[in-house]
Amino acid sequence: KGRGVALLRLEDAADTVPRLPAPASVSVGQTVIALGRVYSADKVSVNVGVVSAVGRLGGRAVQTDALVSPVNYGGPLVTLDGELVGVLAPLAPPGQRGVDLYDSGVGFAATAAEIEKVLPKLAQGTNLAPGRLGIRLVTGDPLRSPAKLLEVTPEGPAAEAGLEAGDVIVSLGGEKTPTVWALRRVARGLDAGQKIAVLARRGEQELRQMLTLAVIEPPADKPLDGILDLLPKPTKKPGEP
Repeated sequence: KGRGVALLRLEDAADTVPRLPAPASVSVGQTVIALGRVYSADKVSVNVGVVSAVGRLGGRAVQTDALVSPVNYGGPLVTLDGELVGVLAPLAPPGQRGVDLYDSGVGFAATAAEIEKVLPKLAQGTNLAPGRLGIRLVTGDPLRSPAKLLEVTPEGPAAEAGLEAGDVIVSLGGEKTPTVWALRRVARGLDAGQKIAVLARRGEQELRQMLTLAVIEPPADKPLDGILDLLPKPTKKPGEP
């Protein structure tokens, strides 16, 4: 699976390409429009709302009360002036799913700044995919528990970097990871093939290593895992068991 972002080359289409906003110009209360398609090319979904929060999900998302649903996932969130605020996506805080939130006035868009970061790679023809560390973390409160390794996948990126079960990851790619949630936030923004620095603690010893992230493969028995969650759930007719 890729990142779900594609770069298109348009000829003589300067007026068609949305403008990117200036850094930090998107503010809470600003009016925005969520655009999408209603399952067919001739039916456009237009939902107006406001930016209800910025810097969500580790700073990678903008929150809006405009209706964001599977109808417009992948569509743009734009200002009244036509600037691209972000790309609508089924993002959600830990333990929640975007589909469960879309009809409650809470929707998310990956920020234009995050999208802009990957444009050079896409322009080079690179197919982006989420990176894999090859670890399992000790369960607990993700907002308070340290990023302690419960298990390290044999021959995975973490194992090849010398990490072992019981180690605590202190930083990843130069970003501090004091909690499980912080580590997951940083890891979600990394791509397969990317080489990053990892700082870990083993007792009183510090370990500094470089590792190359691997491709995340879906389980063989669940090839559509995650995709099925985006589809409408079947409803029972009266009288059906």
